Amino acid sequence: MAWMKIASIVLLLALAVQGSALAQDRLVVDCNLFFNNNGNCPATEARLGTACADTFNTCDLINTIFPNNETIDPEFINDPLLNQLAPDFRVTAGGNATHLGGAPVGVVPNDGFFTQPYFVGAMGSGADEDWTKPWCYYPTNGAGRTDLPNGAPNVVSGNITSNTTWGDVVDGYLLSGTVRVLAPAVLTIQPGVVIFGEEATTGTLIIEQGARINAVGTPEQPIIFTSDALPGQQDRGQWGGVVLNGRAPVNCAAVPGGTCEGEGGSGTFGGNLPNDNSGTLRYVRIEYAGKEFSLDNELNALTQNGVGSGTTIDHVQTHRGFDDGFEWFGGTNNVHHIIATDCGDDHLDWQVGYRGKVQYAISRHVADVTTADRGIEADNYEFGFDNSPRSNPTFSNVTIVGTRGQAAGGRGITLRRGTAGTIINSIIYNTRGVAVDLDDAATFNNCWGTPCTLLRDQVGIAAEPAVPVSAPLAVNLAPNPFNPSTQVAFTLTEPGAVRVAVYDSNGRLVDEIAGHGELAAGRQTFSWNAPAGASSGTYYYRVEAAGQVATGKMHLIK
Repeated sequence: MAWMKIASIVLLLALAVQGSALAQDRLVVDCNLFFNNNGNCPATEARLGTACADTFNTCDLINTIFPNNETIDPEFINDPLLNQLAPDFRVTAGGNATHLGGAPVGVVPNDGFFTQPYFVGAMGSGADEDWTKPWCYYPTNGAGRTDLPNGAPNVVSGNITSNTTWGDVVDGYLLSGTVRVLAPAVLTIQPGVVIFGEEATTGTLIIEQGARINAVGTPEQPIIFTSDALPGQQDRGQWGGVVLNGRAPVNCAAVPGGTCEGEGGSGTFGGNLPNDNSGTLRYVRIEYAGKEFSLDNELNALTQNGVGSGTTIDHVQTHRGFDDGFEWFGGTNNVHHIIATDCGDDHLDWQVGYRGKVQYAISRHVADVTTADRGIEADNYEFGFDNSPRSNPTFSNVTIVGTRGQAAGGRGITLRRGTAGTIINSIIYNTRGVAVDLDDAATFNNCWGTPCTLLRDQVGIAAEPAVPVSAPLAVNLAPNPFNPSTQVAFTLTEPGAVRVAVYDSNGRLVDEIAGHGELAAGRQTFSWNAPAGASSGTYYYRVEAAGQVATGKMHLIK
């Protein structure tokens, strides 16, 4: 019976290892939708260079260890790829990304911060659920814009040492060089104020440890930080950006509770005050920031250095920054309703022990710079993969839109250098690189987390709002099978926008027959000619018409 004794010892050792593992911070990537990304499973990469690669790869992580991920079309109401200047990140009512449509919506922590969604991604389906309107901004170089003053702004330079208010002056304010708000001063910025960063002097605003900013705009009057270049000549990296230096814990310090030095000479941050308060940013836009001082030494649009949970950040957009959109260097602050668009590097980036919470976030890349990289880049600490406190944030309801099929762009999510963390209820869509990339054995060691608890399994939690009852959209496809053309016909009972698209059996867009045009009520007919190189097989049509959706199979026979 020696084999039983040996087996018992092995089991006890396994339980001991598991028990010790359960005590550490964990990595969870579950209850997400992945669609149309380059290298979807089973080709998703995992670069380790260790024996861990023989155990499992990223595909195992997102499909087996965390079983509630899906590779299905999120069914946006209007594909955000198709309109760069007015993207719509909402999902179709009752569609794949909603609880009623079958999405694996995960239960979020009931901790007073998170709200339980009925959908995955950053937005639901209702007209009032697009939280980016009307305060966000998307044009490339500011040409033709009318939201900026064109006179001589009030010049601000040096240190702010006492409580100061920037009011709604006609021509705004100009940051000349680095402007630092020193403790215990509070800088208050009123709704609608425009603050220009001076390109010639790398204008930058830094809120130092113990100081605060109170920048509260409104949807109709957001506070705007932008470049002082003329409209039509605005571009990435023309000024510094906004930096918050807090006193919350970080893991880059020489001793626990110590401090670190920020990038670009941005100052000291970190400490032992997890509830530290650096102020409030609400309905704020930060545009064209992130000037590079030297190689690999640049500021981000919004840099959060050791920021504490007493800080309030919501409804903030970073647009066309040279480096990252939002970066967390440690800290514990909680953030919701943020959007990063068209930045030159990563959009949501955490490291050095960040342990906060984020809900409702958008990352949209465009492929006009070769450096465009990741929707999320996550590290523990590059000089100490197991440093404590370990990075371990919780991100829920993120929408990442990439640049697949274009000349530049990167991965959806990169998790590396020993990070832990939770990413749930999110959409990773159309990335040029792989959807999820895990690097380093120190990261894989954190992968034994707990899969999501599903919303559909809960009792007493409100699910998706009722979808208005209407007659289903009846689509007639003839001929079917066909070669080489067929006709898609349906009747609009009321005027509305129409989109007709064709996908292959892997869910990849093949052709768009009609795109978002407003059509009158009545019978509509569209023809589709299969491309010359299309192979025989099953394809799928999708008709979106006046708020209704219909899908079906179509068979090309050559």
